[in-house]
Amino acid sequence: MLDSTSASNLLPELVIASHIAHQWREVAIHTGSLWSHIAVSSDHSPHMITAYLSRSKQYPLQITYECPDIPSESLYWSVESAMMPTWGLLLAECHRWQSLAVLCFCKLSSKAFDELVQSLRPLSAPCLQSLIVDSDNHDYRLDRKNWVIRPGGLGANPGPTQAAFTGGAPALKSWKMRYLPPTYCYPPAARLTELSVHVHPWQTPMENSDFRELLTTACHLERLSLHGRPLGMNVISPDPIIPIQLVHLRYLDVDAYFDSQAYNGAYVHTVFSTIAAPHLETLIFTSNGQAPATVAFLELTQNGGSFPKLHTLCLSEIHSTLITPTFIRSTPNIRQLTLLSLFEDHSTLMQPLEGPECLWPCLQDLSVEAPFGLRLCELVAARIEMGHPIRSLHMNEYLTHIYDVGPDFKTKLEWLRENVELDTNFKYVTPF
Repeated sequence: MLDSTSASNLLPELVIASHIAHQWREVAIHTGSLWSHIAVSSDHSPHMITAYLSRSKQYPLQITYECPDIPSESLYWSVESAMMPTWGLLLAECHRWQSLAVLCFCKLSSKAFDELVQSLRPLSAPCLQSLIVDSDNHDYRLDRKNWVIRPGGLGANPGPTQAAFTGGAPALKSWKMRYLPPTYCYPPAARLTELSVHVHPWQTPMENSDFRELLTTACHLERLSLHGRPLGMNVISPDPIIPIQLVHLRYLDVDAYFDSQAYNGAYVHTVFSTIAAPHLETLIFTSNGQAPATVAFLELTQNGGSFPKLHTLCLSEIHSTLITPTFIRSTPNIRQLTLLSLFEDHSTLMQPLEGPECLWPCLQDLSVEAPFGLRLCELVAARIEMGHPIRSLHMNEYLTHIYDVGPDFKTKLEWLRENVELDTNFKYVTPF
């Protein structure tokens, strides 16, 4: 008898068993886990979902729910009608949810999406480990200020009753939210290890105090991603910022987006002053071309002690002239470096890496989308001569065409292929 708790593990178990048994006499396979992966779209009938739920027995459910295409002008805006009866069937099994992904990539009335999110609030989901609410390409006007709730609702402070999963979600570890206002709905954060908040600039941001409360409650975070404008315009404060110790944080992704350069810099200053991550290993920073944001970032990372264990760094849309040897010395253990869409003269960033001081001596993996061109050959050659060679180089495909103007470039490209592991199909994908 074989019993698999995951469909992905079933086939390997059968293969192993076939090699051991050689001659099969009697085999029984529990297939409940095969039916526990449910992907619901607009063409799925309630009878089909009922069959899935019945055949999955009592296995934990992994659900992907894709919202139907219901335009805002439609009269059918309620969960019961617009969101199909299948949503009600899934809600009834919330005690078995292990992962839930709600995807809204279509034209959907705001009222329908309001009710869908609101239906999560009174639930008890004792097995839920992962929650994704992704309204990418959704109506950015989706914002109900009367639904503003504090993120620590299920932490030490009970908070308002409209917090998500008021019945409890003690196993929740991963929560990802895209283009849903951060004041909209917050699940329990006490045991979160992964938090991703991607906010559109037009949506209502959270207060700085709520941001601090969220991080204080989510003290076990290992991965944190903040994109857009999750904090409001009140980030400028004369009072000193007391950092919150996130000792488990290994991955931090900050994409700053403010229309005002002054607030852009203040936001970056607030985020990096608030977060103390002594064990951070990976840092992704995007300033959207705002020099104050880059300046604020550098001021807070040049003290030599902010991220002592950092080894993977990705910089995007920054002013390259501000990346000085002082900053490079403050992050001496960088092994993997990714440079995307740099502003101003790109060569200013290359020069410190080629100098006699041999900054970033551990650097082995370099990925670029910025137009460095033939400067990459000079950098690779200089690092080889210093005895600290770059092992692998990843270039965007267009870089190999835009500079393909003669035999000199082709010769140097071949030289790169001989001296590094060269990948010319690099394309950076924003993580979510």
